[in-house]
Amino acid sequence: MTPEEKSILLKTQELALENNKILRSMQRNSRWSMFFRVIYWTALIVIAGGTYYFLQPYLEQLLKVYGSASNLFD
Repeated sequence: MTPEEKSILLKTQELALENNKILRSMQRNSRWSMFFRVIYWTALIVIAGGTYYFLQPYLEQLLKVYGSASNLFD
């Protein structure tokens, strides 16, 4: 192997190692992004469900009033 070929091979190896580091970083960022996205949507659904749970009696009362008003006008 000539010195020129050896230097090219070493440069290629350095580039491959650098690419590997960048790809691993991108993959790690993607995983963290997915994790936080799942946490975000889970929190959103839980908050919406909790809000409905606490507002349900008021909503039922409002629907009863609407139903009685509707019967009154019929």
